[in-house]
Amino acid sequence: MNYTKGEWKVERPYIDKGFIISVRDKRGLVKDCIAEVQLNKHGQGNANLIAASPRLYDVALIALDLVKHVLYEHPDDAIAQAQKETIDKALAKAEGAKV
Repeated sequence: MNYTKGEWKVERPYIDKGFIISVRDKRGLVKDCIAEVQLNKHGQGNANLIAASPRLYDVALIALDLVKHVLYEHPDDAIAQAQKETIDKALAKAEGAKV
């Protein structure tokens, strides 16, 4: 999947303007602004979730590989099959599919 690589960080440059999720270069300069999040009761949580997205995506890929291994060994495992379907849908949504 194609997205901005690097450490996504939540920043709050202005006390009254909400949050930004950005990637900085080695010198500490903003390389890319990923998103802006409004300052409201869910703003911090939303910003944190967006900033964690690349790692969560990578973890979902690892989890999918593990579940596929379980299904290879135990093809009738209903729990593993349900987990695979859930992970597949989450990854598809992250990749822009309508699910």
